[in-house]
Amino acid sequence: MTAQEWPLAGRGETLRSVARIASRRERAGAIAVGPPGVGRTRFARAALAAVGATGPGPGYPGGPSWHPVWVMASRPTRDIPLGALSHLLPQLDPGDGSPGWLLHEARQVLMREKGRATLLLGVDDVHLLDETTAVLLHQLASSGDAFLVLTAPTGVRVPDPIFALWKEGLVERIDLPELTRRESDELVVGVLGGHVETSTLSRLWSLSLGNPLFLQELVRGARASGVLRAIGRVWHADGPIPITARLAEIMQQRTEGSEPLEQSLMRLLAFGQP
Repeated sequence: MTAQEWPLAGRGETLRSVARIASRRERAGAIAVGPPGVGRTRFARAALAAVGATGPGPGYPGGPSWHPVWVMASRPTRDIPLGALSHLLPQLDPGDGSPGWLLHEARQVLMREKGRATLLLGVDDVHLLDETTAVLLHQLASSGDAFLVLTAPTGVRVPDPIFALWKEGLVERIDLPELTRRESDELVVGVLGGHVETSTLSRLWSLSLGNPLFLQELVRGARASGVLRAIGRVWHADGPIPITARLAEIMQQRTEGSEPLEQSLMRLLAFGQP
C-alpha cells in the first residue's frame, strides 16, 4: 500500500457531520483545525468529496449539484490580492485594482463559473490568505452563495474575516485530534495486514504519539529498511526504526522557524532522550 492509499483513520463520523451540515444548510461551511501532520488537507479533500456526494445543492432539487473547487494558500501569494484564487480567476478584470473592485469582479467570475450549481469551495491553510481573499470568503459565506471547507493549523493567527466565520457561527469549527492508541494500532494493522506484534505497535505509538503523518513515515521507513518484516503473517520490528529522509525534512521544516534558544533546547532533548 502506497502513502497515498493509507486510509483516513478516525475521521468517519466527522466527515459525515460535515456532509450533514452541508445538506441541511445548518452552516455555511466548516473549518478543520489541528496540529501539523494530523491530516487537515487530507480531511478537507475527503470532506469536499463527502459533501459533493450528498446530491443536488440547496435550492436546486433534481438539478445540478455542487461545483467543487480547491484552493491552496501559500506564503508566496500571501501579499497578492486574490493570489491564492488566481487559477480560478483567469478572466478577472483588475480594473483600478482597488479591493472593492476586485471583490466585486471575483465574486462575479465565481458565480458565473458555477452556473446553477452550488459553489463548494475548499481552501487549505487559510492563515496564509491575503486580506482581500479572506473578505471574499466571508462574503460568500454570509450571503449563502457557497459552502466552505477550510483548514488552519492550531495556534496560528488567521485573517480577521476568517476568524469571524466561526466566531459568528457561520462555519463549524472542527478540531482534529491526534489518533488514539487504538486508532493508531488499527491503522497499522489495516495497512500491513495480518497480525502485528504488540511490542511493535507500542514502539510505533511511542514514536508517533498518534500523528498520522509521522506514523506513516515510520512504517514506510521501517519496511523499506527491512527492520519491519513479516514472518508468516506476523509483522515484527527487529532493530531501531529508521527516520526517513522525508520525515527528517518535515521535522526540519517544522522547526526552522523556531527561535535559536528553542532549537538548542530541542537538540539537547533529542540527544539526552529521557
